[in-house]
Amino acid sequence: YYGGNNTDEANALAVTSDGDIVMAGYTYSDNAIATAGSHQATYGGGDDAFLVRFTTAGVRLWATYYGGSGNDYAYALAVTPGGGDIVMAGYTESPASIATAGSHQATNGGGDDAFLARFTSAGLRLWGTYYGGSNGDFAFALAVAPNGDIVMAGVTYSDNAITTAGSHQAALGGKYDAFLVRFTSGGLRLWGTYYGESAAAYALAIAPDGDIVMAGRTWSSNAIATAGSHQATYGGGDDAFLVRFTADGARRWGTYYGGSQLDYAAALAATSNGDIVMAGITRSTSSIATAGSHQATYGGVYDAFLARFTFGGVRLWGTYYGGSNDDYAKALAVAANGDIVMAGGTSSTASIATAGSHQATNGGSYDAFLVRFTADGARRWGTFYGGSQLDYATALAATSNGDIVMAGETRSDNAIATAGSHQAYGGSGGDAFLARFRDDGSTSVEGEELLQPVVEIRSIQPNPAAGSVTVVCSGTSAGTIDIVDVQGRILHSTFIDAGTTSVPISITDLAPGSYQVRFMPHGNSASGMVKASVQALVVVP
Repeated sequence: YYGGNNTDEANALAVTSDGDIVMAGYTYSDNAIATAGSHQATYGGGDDAFLVRFTTAGVRLWATYYGGSGNDYAYALAVTPGGGDIVMAGYTESPASIATAGSHQATNGGGDDAFLARFTSAGLRLWGTYYGGSNGDFAFALAVAPNGDIVMAGVTYSDNAITTAGSHQAALGGKYDAFLVRFTSGGLRLWGTYYGESAAAYALAIAPDGDIVMAGRTWSSNAIATAGSHQATYGGGDDAFLVRFTADGARRWGTYYGGSQLDYAAALAATSNGDIVMAGITRSTSSIATAGSHQATYGGVYDAFLARFTFGGVRLWGTYYGGSNDDYAKALAVAANGDIVMAGGTSSTASIATAGSHQATNGGSYDAFLVRFTADGARRWGTFYGGSQLDYATALAATSNGDIVMAGETRSDNAIATAGSHQAYGGSGGDAFLARFRDDGSTSVEGEELLQPVVEIRSIQPNPAAGSVTVVCSGTSAGTIDIVDVQGRILHSTFIDAGTTSVPISITDLAPGSYQVRFMPHGNSASGMVKASVQALVVVP
């Protein structure tokens, strides 16, 4: 558990390069949160944000409050390249204790403002800034680019102080819009843009080529999707949206995702090959799952959903996840082996956990859940996590050794903490929780043998001088190797026979940019039907 004498909730997780775990959220407790000598060792008032660092074994190293006299909430975390510094974002009502002198925006613009702050690995604040105009502004998502730049997203009601000249969308489109902003590592704003009309952004990811992917929720029938995208028209009710920008803030493509009822995206992750995974919540009975997916039909009330797209925005597969009651997804992570892990909350008693999992039955009225899928959407295992009261998960992170770390909120005084852990239940309104899981290493999927891809992409060699890329692969399955651009167009396709041991494939006149090299299996291999495709990303300078 993590918390004091009042309500405490964790909203964000990150893992450092040395394997330490950083967690952030907000607290109404004036005890059991901060360590002596930390950036802010005393409670500021109202709800305060908090930031805490644990070792890989769950031993607390340091912790701090972050906030002033008003309410302050942390919703997003990231670590900088190399795993050194920690960046935290959220929103605040406080007129002080948030921004540093000389920062991008040293004063609160009005009411609630987003905030962004950078700390050293030891918890020393380097800088902090408000971000917002004369109305409400709320940051919910954060990511750090390979070059150390910081990208933040959320929702704003302000028609000022948000965008830069020449941005994708310079003016507020509705009563409130999503926003996306990019800063240097030192907190200098590079550009900012609105997105949509009546939209909110809840999730961000940085693709391997440096592109920015954003997702959230929209009530708008325009300003969201591009022509030819996966779903170019508004489904109705609320729709999820997914959009991809270049590092400079130019939109590549955007799509709706949803049916005629409520749908919204809450979490994103980018895979090493450039694919995008999105999760959230839905009440729609159509336009969510693909045929043959893990759960092709709607379970009832609210269901979680999980969908995977190529880097060009083509949907590979989608699935519902849930039983007959409320189920929602809040967090995603990509494991070291490429598996997809999803977490959230559920009041369902079935369709969540697998036999032999950590907790096969719902512990109370509402439990957290954690589920692991293969890259192709087959469920490996699922588990409840919780005691006799309300429990739900809000954040996930994957470690380099394949472990999964999960955080959230609990009001249960049982089934959460392990013997000798940092803290027992604090009580009085609920505590944050932090838990670490280790996969059992099984290669089974729901009791079936998992057939691994039987073609290996051994090397991808861009040749800038010739504008070409050469792919060398080997394997035993028949299939095609495609080279695909970021718009999803297949530029080159070569068929290889089963039993091929090595084949070079060349394509010339490639413009500088990102391309996906994709092997798609055909038919049967010597060991049975190949269930997995193999994909990799190449950047031509």
